[in-house]
Amino acid sequence: MALSTLTAPARPPEVAIPGSFANRVPTVCDCCRPAPWGEEWQLGTASFWVQQAIEFPTEVGCHRLGRNLRQEIAACMLGGYGVPGPVGNAAFEALRDAGLIDSYLDEDLAVAAMTAVLAAPLKLGAGRWARYRFHQQRPRRLAAALAHFGTWEDEVGGLSDTELRDNLLRLPGVGPKTASWVVRNYRDSDAVAIIDVHIRRAGVAAGLFCPSWILPRDYQKFEDAFLTWASYGAVSAADLDAAIWRLLSSLGGQGRAIVSGSAIVSGSSDR
Repeated sequence: MALSTLTAPARPPEVAIPGSFANRVPTVCDCCRPAPWGEEWQLGTASFWVQQAIEFPTEVGCHRLGRNLRQEIAACMLGGYGVPGPVGNAAFEALRDAGLIDSYLDEDLAVAAMTAVLAAPLKLGAGRWARYRFHQQRPRRLAAALAHFGTWEDEVGGLSDTELRDNLLRLPGVGPKTASWVVRNYRDSDAVAIIDVHIRRAGVAAGLFCPSWILPRDYQKFEDAFLTWASYGAVSAADLDAAIWRLLSSLGGQGRAIVSGSAIVSGSSDR
């Protein structure tokens, strides 16, 4: 996808733009000025990303990677930082097809079996193969997490989305991003946010996140600001997250132009 295809046609200069940069989102912290909301055709603004979520909504259930919550936990733990999406998915499918996620094996046996599977080359399709770089570390974390999850698995139905996320945070090797990812995927939840590098860059550039916030220390601040952003734009938080991630991750280095100061038109410096 070329970056040029994302630029909307320029509006005639004589056309008034109601509220352009006059509407502002709530201040996120004491050290930041209110951010301009902008217009949907102004790259990198809060309004631009909301419009992306409106134009490209996701279908209910489309985020799920696993057939049950246990599998969803495994899929999200095997993916994430340092693991390309196709490789993480292939690792998950390999363990699932080997019966190692739903087997309730003894933890040590599960670790040994998972390690053996992930140490072998993974088939990505179209004749491509890849190695899973964390084949020694992730099996132990995953086996421990699934064993712990088994102690309260029957209680999941009575938990709200945020309660489920809080419980997942108690699993070994699961942080706020992974826990939120599981809940968003499995329940199509709008009560949590997946804050990764793409979401952070977009939010900081749009003035929705304070540049001094860091992960994971300020995860709750990021999440609160993100959910406010989605609410202010009247879109699903899951759709907003998916729209930002999909566009920036697919564009790679080109995507950074959207979240750079030069991508936001005149007025963006008044934050």
